[in-house]
This record gives sequence, C-alpha cells and structure tokens, in this order.
Amino acid sequence: MRWFVGWRMHLVHAALAFAAGVYVTNVWHEAQDAKALRNQVKEANQQIEREQTSDRATQATGEAVATAVDRVQWRTRVILKEVPIYVTPETDAAYGNLPVGFVRLHDAAATGTPPVPLGTGQSDGSPSQVAPSAAISGVVDNYGTCNVWREQVIGWQSWYRDQSALWAGEVLPTPAAPRLVP
Repeated sequence: MRWFVGWRMHLVHAALAFAAGVYVTNVWHEAQDAKALRNQVKEANQQIEREQTSDRATQATGEAVATAVDRVQWRTRVILKEVPIYVTPETDAAYGNLPVGFVRLHDAAATGTPPVPLGTGQSDGSPSQVAPSAAISGVVDNYGTCNVWREQVIGWQSWYRDQSALWAGEVLPTPAAPRLVP
C-alpha cells in the first residue's frame, strides 16, 4: 500500500488522466467525424431528391407541352378541313387568284424580308398563281405552327421557372395537370 502513496500515486493518476484524456479526445473526434459523415450523407440525399424532383418537373412539363401541342395540331387539322366549306371552289372561281402585290407582301411578312421588286412591265394588281383557298390554307397552317411554338415556349418558361426555384432551394408544388389550350 505504501507503493501507491506519494509520488507514485500521482504518477499513476497522471497516467490514468492522460489515458482518459486520449480516450475522450478520440471519442470526441470520432463523434465529430460521424457527424460530418451524417451531414455529407444528408447533403447527398438532398441532392438526389432535388435531382429526382427536377426530373419529375421536367417530365410533367414535357407531358403538358405535348398535350398542348397535340391539341393545337388537332385544331389546325380541323380548321384546314373546313377551308373548302368556307372558301369554296366557287369562291376561288368568282374572285380569281390573289393579286401579286398581296402575295408579295404576305411572303415578305412571313419571311421578315422586304418584298422582292417586280420585273419591268409587271403590276402588283395582276393575278398571281395563288387562289384564295390556297392562301387561307397556308395562313391556317402557319398560325398552327406559331401556336405550337407558343406552347413550346410557354413550356420552356415554366420548366425554367421550376428548375430555378428548385435549385435555389425552394420547394416545388406537385406538378399540375396539363394546361389545356383554350
């Protein structure tokens, strides 16, 4: 018992305290490492969830755009089938072909370029090779194409807003039903 008394006892206590300190420090470091690892796992899971949400939003937007485009294309086909009812062959015969000036200006507006000048001796008032029924069919088809592009742009804008909100950390609402074109 005398052995533990005195400086030896202090030495043993110091060694035990040092060992306990090393043990506690190691446990603390392991806890910090485990906490950092849990945070990394949490961040990775959040990233995976954002990517999955992004994919779902992209899918929903694509489906909505496809539905809207299908509807526009269907309406355009229906209207094109109506052309012979509203602009009959008799109307074509009664009015004749459209004037060259009308066709030139229409084509210039469609292409965004100035009208091509006529050759010498030609008149804007002379008949073209375009019947009124053919012209309206072209106009209907062009408007149909523009409306398809409109729906695609609206879809892209919606997709961009959703993606921007998602990656900024905002919560996206559940995808809405496809927007129906009036």
